Amino acid sequence: MADPMKKSERTKQKILEATIENIAENGYASTTTKEIAQNAGVSEGTIFKYYGTKSKLLQEIVEDLMHEFHDYSVNHAFPELIKQNDGASPRQLLRNLMEERAEFFRERKAATKVILQEMMVNESIAKTFKEGIWGEMERVTDAIFDEGKRAGEFVDVDNRILRRTVLGTFFFRIIFEEILGVNGGEEKIEETLDLLFAGLEEGGE
Repeated sequence: MADPMKKSERTKQKILEATIENIAENGYASTTTKEIAQNAGVSEGTIFKYYGTKSKLLQEIVEDLMHEFHDYSVNHAFPELIKQNDGASPRQLLRNLMEERAEFFRERKAATKVILQEMMVNESIAKTFKEGIWGEMERVTDAIFDEGKRAGEFVDVDNRILRRTVLGTFFFRIIFEEILGVNGGEEKIEETLDLLFAGLEEGGE
């Protein structure tokens, strides 16, 4: 006999995945519970049974996504990156971090679009992103920038300027061009990083 709890969890997972796909493609306002139900292969009543309303469904999705983003980044991706790059130069470590983050967002393209949409209108979500994921990025990049400046690999400027330069370029390239499809070019992320790091090097000003 099938475990009813496992079946219900599978059903909820299908609903969550379908909702992410629909909202990422059409936006929250244009997405209906009927469309979500069709995409998930369930009845519209099943959605109301588990979530009550579309807004509550979205709230759970965003909370789950933010938890996943934070947990994976802080407890897995960043520690593993540091471990695998033990002894690497600050420049190489920063490059590997950017490439890891690029792959991270590409693999979660639909989820990232939903998070970005909600951050624009939901202060709570924006705060969670800033204090959790972005806060950890600040901590990690500060350590890389400081070591890079000591090693003479990066120009000696405030870390906030370095972060704006690196992450600003990165997020425009990955988030806006690749994920949102704004003026997307054909060049690889590596080519963007090559140009970016040439400007960060000491003596490369």
